[in-house]
Amino acid sequence: MSGFFLLHSLVTSILPYILFTVSLNYIEAGKVAILASSEPVAAMFFGVFFFAEIPTVLSFTGLIIVLLALGLLSVPLKRKRKTMSN
Repeated sequence: MSGFFLLHSLVTSILPYILFTVSLNYIEAGKVAILASSEPVAAMFFGVFFFAEIPTVLSFTGLIIVLLALGLLSVPLKRKRKTMSN
């Protein structure tokens, strides 16, 4: 059981911190913070698959809302650049 607790602590605390820090080298900080907000979704999946929790309607509603918000925030805005030479 000690191995499971060690692995659980690595996956839930140390690994996300390392991945967040490494991703700052490749993506701008704002997008990294937005994508990191998907943590509640991952927590729900871990709870269901590893701890046999039973999801409720409210947790599925939250899952859908978070995924929709992440999808909307990830869509690039099409901006038309106006030149100052007019």
